[in-house]
This record gives sequence, structure tokens and C-alpha cells, in this order.
Amino acid sequence: MELKEVHSIAKPFWSFCLIGLTTLLLLGVATPSIKVDRSDPTSILAAVKRYGASAVVRQFTPNWSHWEEVLQHIGTGETMWLKVAQALRPGTDAFATTTLLLTVAQSLPHAPEEVLRLVLNGKGFEFEDVCTVPFIEPPDAVVLEYLSRAENALKKPMSREVNNLRLRCLAKLQEYRRNFEIGQKTFEQYFTDLASDNPEVRKNSLAKVVEAYDKKDRCELDCLSEAERAVVSLSYYPDRSEKLTMRGIKLLSDQDPGTRLLAIKFVAISSDIQFREPVAKLFEDIDDEVRAAAAGFFFGSIVQDGPIMQGLERLLKDRNPKVRINAAKSLGGYRNPRTAKALLEAYAKESSEEVKGAIVDALGR
Repeated sequence: MELKEVHSIAKPFWSFCLIGLTTLLLLGVATPSIKVDRSDPTSILAAVKRYGASAVVRQFTPNWSHWEEVLQHIGTGETMWLKVAQALRPGTDAFATTTLLLTVAQSLPHAPEEVLRLVLNGKGFEFEDVCTVPFIEPPDAVVLEYLSRAENALKKPMSREVNNLRLRCLAKLQEYRRNFEIGQKTFEQYFTDLASDNPEVRKNSLAKVVEAYDKKDRCELDCLSEAERAVVSLSYYPDRSEKLTMRGIKLLSDQDPGTRLLAIKFVAISSDIQFREPVAKLFEDIDDEVRAAAAGFFFGSIVQDGPIMQGLERLLKDRNPKVRINAAKSLGGYRNPRTAKALLEAYAKESSEEVKGAIVDALGR
């Protein structure tokens, strides 16, 4: 496999890690000047033997292109380069560790027995590190392409000492594929239902998604059914998640106030700022519960958004006390003289002790 092919598979993650590795340079990590040829595994192994793994890693990581070059070679799965990975592993930490582990895992389809031997050696490479889909938020096509190659490689016979590990790894990836395919079907079903002409179908579908995430927050994955786990797993795949969330945004204007309320909870699952404006439009909703949920949506926000802030200030005068409470809570995160003044004025005119308490709490944050 050519180096450019390895890079094309790993590229989404490398972009993600660039910030972390650049931080090492900004922190001014001192490294001795080590002469080493990044394209020659023998040169790197000799440098590790002479200077130690940590010193060699520090020589590479301040310059992202240097570390990436080494990772691209390791990703080919060639025997000497996997020896380099094993030699460098004791000297890596943070993003260097993560990128190295992912690269070794990505080389599994090219050299399955050699990669599994790294696990058997027990020197920094665990079963979970290599018997996985080694990408961060991968597109579906990347997942399926990788699984096909990895499974085919692991179906081939290996030496006796590696065979049991091969079977475990194959079973793990096959389980991943089954869950992945369940997730695909779940996505297709919800994507269809959220756009249904039947208002009850839309509402019930949205309610199931919200409930699954609520349960996950209460008990992680332990108490979720298989169907609920499939719903929660949608957030692991950005292309599915984005499409589903865009459907949720459209439901913010649904005729049924119950659906609008659920849609606010649904888009709250994401932290994407593109959802703020559509939710803020519901400050004027005719339904008290919807207005209250829209006001509470911005609790904990640190974004200084003028129109949204002004909308929340108006809600301090809303006829419904729950709306006023949530508006006060959300305004407490803005921390500026304008909102402080608005909260003080609202407190002076407020008759509800509960709302007054929320205003005092907001001013104290």
C-alpha cells in the first residue's frame, strides 16, 4: 500500500490532532538535536537505542509534518516500521500516543499477524487498541471499507501462538459491524419518521430519541435497550448525526407544541451554535412550556449573542413564572453590566419569591 493511501484514510484524525501536537511546540519543549533519518526505520531504531524513545519522539512531534511522516511509514504495516512503532511507544504521551496507536491499528489489514504480535508482547499495545475501528468520527464509507479489509485479513490462518488472538479480534470486529449495521438501519428509520406526514409518528420518533439520551445521562449505557443504544450511537457518526439533527431543527416549527418542546430537547443534545437562532425564535411561542424550554436552552451559555440576550431580557417580563425563571438562569451566564441591570430591574418588579430566588442565583454566578 502506498504512503498516500494510508494518509488518505487517516487524514480526518490527523487534522484533529494537529492542534494538540502544535501545543507541544508552543510550550517550548526542549529537545536535543538528534540526527535521524525519518524515512529509514534502521536510523530511528538506532537513535532510540542511543538516546531513548522519549528523546526521539520529542525530536519528531514539535513539527507535525515530521511526526506524520513517521506515522505514514508505520501505517504501511511493514515489519521494520512496526518495530519502530514498538520502540517509540514507551516515549509517547498524549496525542503522540493516540496517533501512534491509531496508526498501528490502521495497519492491521496489511500485516495482521505482526500487529497482533505487538499485543502479545505486552509492551504498550492492548487488544482494544488494535481490534477496533481506528478513526475519530469516521464517515460510514470509511468504516465499512476498513472493516472489510480487516475482517478479510483476519480470516487467514496464522501461527498457533497468535491464532486465538486472531479469532478474538475477528469476533470483535464482526460484532462492531453488526452494531454498525443496526445503527444504520436505526438512522434510516428515524430519518424517515422525523419527516413523516403523520404528526404522531414525528412526535413519537422524536420522543424516543430524547428518552434514549436522557437515560444515557442517568445511567450511561448500562440501562439502555439495544434499540436505545443504537439511537445514542448515531452521535458517533457525524454524517448521520448532522442529517438527523437538521430534521430536528425543522420540527422546532411543528404545529404541535409537544413536538416543538421535544425538538428543543433534541437539538440541545448538540452544542453546535447553528441551533441557537432557531431555538431563540421560540421565545415568542404561544405555548408557555415551549417558551420556558427555549429560555432554558441557553442556560450555561457563554456566547455573547446580542439578539438572544435581548430576547431573554424580554422574557424576564413573561406572564409565566417558569419562563421568567429559565430566562434569569440563562442570563446569569452572560456576565455583563447590561444583563446585570436587567436582572436587578426584574427583581425589583418581581412578585414571585421563586423567580426572585432564580434572579439572585443568576446575579451570583
